Amino acid sequence: MELSSEAEARAVFSSVDTNSDGVLDASELCGALSDSGATDYEIEQLFFSLDTNHDNLISMDEFMSGIMRLKAAGLP
Repeated sequence: MELSSEAEARAVFSSVDTNSDGVLDASELCGALSDSGATDYEIEQLFFSLDTNHDNLISMDEFMSGIMRLKAAGLP
């Protein structure tokens, strides 16, 4: 999934945030990515890399920062 703009990244976050509480939990991320071909291990690693404050939730800020890190690393 390549996100070309901040607005697109925010829209993806909102669509993954199925309970609309403003944060992503592991089950929301897993639900969004399980059909993409990502393994459970890959999803878990992505979750932990995005959850920089280690509260088991991904805030919008953490998500946006993570997207920027992935883009800087040349990952889609």
